[in-house]
Formats: sequence, C-alpha cells, structure tokens
Amino acid sequence: SIPAVQRPYRLLAEVYARAGDVARSPQILAEMAAQLPPEVRQLSANDPRPVLGLIAMAERKPDEAVTQFAGAATDGSCEFCWTPDLARAYDAAGKPDSAIAVYRRYVDAPDPFRAFTDGFELAPAQKRLGELYTARGDTASAITAYARFTALWKGADPVLQPQVAEVGGRLDGLTRREALPR
Repeated sequence: SIPAVQRPYRLLAEVYARAGDVARSPQILAEMAAQLPPEVRQLSANDPRPVLGLIAMAERKPDEAVTQFAGAATDGSCEFCWTPDLARAYDAAGKPDSAIAVYRRYVDAPDPFRAFTDGFELAPAQKRLGELYTARGDTASAITAYARFTALWKGADPVLQPQVAEVGGRLDGLTRREALPR
C-alpha cells in the first residue's frame, strides 16, 4: 500500500542479497525498475550496483563484485557505505594489496563518514587488516590492526569473546616476536 516512490526497494534487495537469496534480490530490483519513474530510479539511494555486488559475492564472482562496489563507492551517495564490501570483494578476488588499501581507506576515514557502518564493519575490518598484514609479513601494521580490534571488542558480548581472545593471542605472539633482537 506504500506508494512506489516511497518503497525501500534497494534496501529490501540488499537484505535478501546479504542473506544469500540471490533469486529474490534481482526480482526486487526488476520491480523497482518497473515501478519507479526514471528520475527516481536515478537517485543514488536507488542505485542497484551495491545489490548487484552483493549478488556477485554470493555467487562467488568477486571480480564482478569489485566492479559493482567500486562504482557505488566512488560515485554513489555514500562512499564509505560500500567500502568494506569493496575490500571484501578484492580480498575474495585474491588481490590482498587492493583489499588492504581499501580497508585502510575505510578505517582511516574521519568518524562522521562511518557513522552508519562502524557498528558492524570497523572491528571486522581491523581484524582482517591484521590477517592481511600478517600474511604480507608486515608485523608492525598487523600489531596495530589487531590492537585496534581488541580495543574495540574488549567489552563485546560473551559470544564474541573467543574471537577477542584469539586475536589477543595473535597480538601477543607478534608483539613478542617483534621484541626479539634481530
């Protein structure tokens, strides 16, 4: 009963895509295209690229996801909203240097730009940065990322504490290794 121009088509398609329902998301995008006038479809809030990127990730097509997220992150309404997804797509595509660069762009951005994403993106981004830096052999950067992760989640819910303990163990190991004379 909601007028078509007020329906949250893209948000619904995003929810389905994030849940892995790659059949329903395109149906919602098609309905959006059919129901909305062109001037409303062109609004950045109705940009289908982020959803297409999520669908590509669910279908294990990370290079396609990179293309979709990169477009949405560079000329969409919210550059930082899609930056973590872009980093994950680069990571899944086997491009760790690009993943690191995009994660860094996200975690180093001024806080107000990340207001809607930090609650569920910042700590996992720091954790993944630590893993990517460790794989690269950049111990100092890995220590920084892991320390930021553990600081963010030190008071996390009990169900998340095993992750904090695991990363804390990695952090301790890297710190001890870094302290050894060379």
